[in-house]
Amino acid sequence: MSDARTDVLTDDVEVRPDPEWRPDGDAETTDRTAVRAGDGPSGDGHDRERDRVTVTRRTRRWDVGLVAGLVAAGTGVLLGNLAVFLTAVVGFVYAGYGAVSGTPTGRVTVSRTVDDTSPLPDERVRITVEARNASSRTIPDLRLVDGVPEGLTVVAGSPRLGATLGPDETATASYVLRARRGEYEFDPATVVARNVAGSATSRRPVVEETTITCRTAVPDSPLRAKTTPLVGRVETDAGGDGIEFHGTREYRRGDPVGRIDWNRFARTHDLSTVQFREARAGTVVVLVDDREVSRVRHRPDAPDGVRLSTYAAGRLAGSAIAGTDTVGVAAFDSDRYVDPRAGEEARVRIDRVLAAIADGAADEADDADDTGPPVPDAQS
Repeated sequence: MSDARTDVLTDDVEVRPDPEWRPDGDAETTDRTAVRAGDGPSGDGHDRERDRVTVTRRTRRWDVGLVAGLVAAGTGVLLGNLAVFLTAVVGFVYAGYGAVSGTPTGRVTVSRTVDDTSPLPDERVRITVEARNASSRTIPDLRLVDGVPEGLTVVAGSPRLGATLGPDETATASYVLRARRGEYEFDPATVVARNVAGSATSRRPVVEETTITCRTAVPDSPLRAKTTPLVGRVETDAGGDGIEFHGTREYRRGDPVGRIDWNRFARTHDLSTVQFREARAGTVVVLVDDREVSRVRHRPDAPDGVRLSTYAAGRLAGSAIAGTDTVGVAAFDSDRYVDPRAGEEARVRIDRVLAAIADGAADEADDADDTGPPVPDAQS
């Protein structure tokens, strides 16, 4: 089981008029400002410069009232018709309402809470997004859309919220994601504020970073006593270099002075050398079940048996390589084989072949070593 914890990321968004805006139609104008963000939960200890773009858009649909009012007034004057002239008032009131509404202003604090950033595969993860009006003005129409990571599915709730926020009021959206294997980073949330008339809109991204890492824990894998001469993690019955005491033997010329049992020499005046239990590296070959009968899944959006097998093989191989063992991979059905090796080179080769097996791509997997012992067929 993964340890549940809460990761809260907060960002301030200032919704304000754009000083560069010009009333020249529906075209958007932007005001780019650099904002310094303090130390985040990553604990890197360094400030980060982030460019944030506020896009202010003003619609011209209210100008229809102005045009209609001018036309009605001009027609009334030309015809000398007072009734037609007075209808211009309706158009002027309509246009004036849009003009006096102005551009939305305020300061919004956005918080994203993840109840578990390291879930197990297929677990449900609840995300809570809260928007708070941190200014002294009312925001008549605030909308927020959280940046759901690509590849994860919302199974409950909604990542969107809309509300009218008075000073110091908050609105909350909560939704649930189904975790999948891998690492997923949230896209920036987007905050949109509109004035009462809807004639002006300010849009701004919230660029705080949140990551969900979904992996299955790999326990220590038991290895047989057969080992290689290389130093590793498998304890043997042989005496030599190590940490745990194994025994003593007769002193031989050239033995290190630090390995002499001086306590015994003080008692018996006989030289002896202390030996420790040696730990040597093992040779591991991970067998992957890539038979067609294994390419089934319990749910349409779930990984099939072969993909689960390759995932488990990759985790086991990585754990063994980290323990200084030599590791290889063999496929159960297609006779693909990666010769056991150690180090980062082995990890890269194994990852490449496992990815090809999971996708059923024979050409990529065959680029690896095929010079290994034959893999037993499915009937063995």
